[in-house]
Formats: sequence, C-alpha cells, structure tokens
Amino acid sequence: KSDGSFEGMDGIDDEIDDIDYFMMFQKFLFGRATRFACRMLQNGHLTRGQALELAHQYDGEFPRTYIDNVLCYLDLTESEFKNIVGQHRNVELWQKRLDGEWYASYHAQ
Repeated sequence: KSDGSFEGMDGIDDEIDDIDYFMMFQKFLFGRATRFACRMLQNGHLTRGQALELAHQYDGEFPRTYIDNVLCYLDLTESEFKNIVGQHRNVELWQKRLDGEWYASYHAQ
C-alpha cells in the first residue's frame, strides 16, 4: 500500500506524491485515503461508512517509505521538514492538546 492510503501506487511520481498528500492533509484535512475512498464510493466499491472509516484510519499517515529520498533531495532533516509542514497547518481544522500534540477538530480528544 502507499503511505497514507489503503491502495497501492497511483502515479509515476509516487515517491513525492506521498509527501504532497501528507502536506495536503495537514493544510486541508483531506488526504490520499479520502481521495481513493471517494473514487471507490462513487464507483460503488465501498459504502459511505467504509469510506469514512478508511479515510480516518489512513489520512495523515506519515510518508515513511520515500521520506529519506525526499529529505536528501530537499537537504532537510525530518525534524526540519515536520516543522516547515507544521507551520502551514490550518488552525481552523486542527486543535492542540495540552500535551502539545495536534488533533483534527472533528475527532474527539
């Protein structure tokens, strides 16, 4: 499976796609699993409940598979990368717990 989803590869540039979808989720609370789940729901392969369950389970998963390649290319450490991405988090969609961890505002603490 691809990081952040329940499906396999989707495009020729999937190494960077994992990062793109991860950043998209941080900003818009919509990631790769939501994209695939919507497609499968529209095609009648999933129920709405199944689609929601898969999206909640996999969206936002950190893109481990190719992160080292991408970080090398960007000349960043993982910590620097996470800090940069975190600066673009949409605070209307995310809330911070007392322990400093972020959670999607639609999820219970």
